[in-house]
Amino acid sequence: MRAMPYQRFWLKLLGLGEYHICYPKVNPRTVFDAEKGRTNNSFIGSLIEHGVELVSILHSRGIGEPEVLHELIELLHPSLPHQKIDIICDELIAARGRGNAKELVVCLGLGLRG
Repeated sequence: MRAMPYQRFWLKLLGLGEYHICYPKVNPRTVFDAEKGRTNNSFIGSLIEHGVELVSILHSRGIGEPEVLHELIELLHPSLPHQKIDIICDELIAARGRGNAKELVVCLGLGLRG
């Protein structure tokens, strides 16, 4: 998968400017949902390898800027609830459009050195 639009922008703003992102595809047939008791599910997850400055965003479906940003924030702040991260992502993407995303990242304390 190619680099996402704004990928470098968010990496830099979140204090991960030296990191790279890869997007390994996951076969949905291998994703088991214990609550539903079945496979063939949608999945997006991530991991960060600080030693090699790499973020891997695993996915079984198409992803875009909101999903990438969500995963980056979740990696840096794993205690934040998913719903809160979704709201923050919407606010940050809107702020990027207005040109004040950096100020919002600082205000919310979201960076790596946050």
